[in-house]
Amino acid sequence: MAIKNKLSCNFPGRLNPLLRGLMITYLLIILLSLLSGFVFYFSPLNEQWMQPLGVIITAAALFFGGRIAAQTAGNKGMIHGLTIGVTFVIISLLLSLGSDISWSALAMKSVYAVLASIIGGITGVK
Repeated sequence: MAIKNKLSCNFPGRLNPLLRGLMITYLLIILLSLLSGFVFYFSPLNEQWMQPLGVIITAAALFFGGRIAAQTAGNKGMIHGLTIGVTFVIISLLLSLGSDISWSALAMKSVYAVLASIIGGITGVK
């Protein structure tokens, strides 16, 4: 009976880790972006570092979002990490539909996002 409870994943159990993981992801993106903005403003760093730093910030936030989602769920870390990554990509795609986007760049960033959140989800299961 205890093994069945550990391996079961009911709908409310899946929704709470998803919401918690997405909240952590977006909160980290906001905080780290603000921090990097202050660093760029008060230091002599060149703007050429903004794009790579943005990718690193997003990947790190998705890693920790997937990790938190998997820790909250307690199981199926790869699935929870994948869910965080795909949901993040869908939200980003919906928010960028009005602008002129590069589909190849979007595809590469989506792959990075999903991989980071999957790795975070795998490391989050104890």
